[in-house]
Amino acid sequence: MTIPYGRRFEATQGLRQTLNGPVSSRMLNSNPAKQGVENRQRPRVEQRPFESWEQIRALGARIGPRLEPLVLFAAATELRPSE
Repeated sequence: MTIPYGRRFEATQGLRQTLNGPVSSRMLNSNPAKQGVENRQRPRVEQRPFESWEQIRALGARIGPRLEPLVLFAAATELRPSE
């Protein structure tokens, strides 16, 4: 089974975190997921959905006056979609 490069870090990190419990309760001497496995993070790609503030203001105007300040605030503070 192969894991795509973009998901390897998350899968390996999850396994490492899961095995930290038995290590801290001394059921394992060391975490086998940390031995001999390189766990590189995938490169981050900056995403710019808008090219100018005019586009952001136009989106805010289309959404309406009630939510327009929220759109401007989210863009100005670079909130992530999950936030």
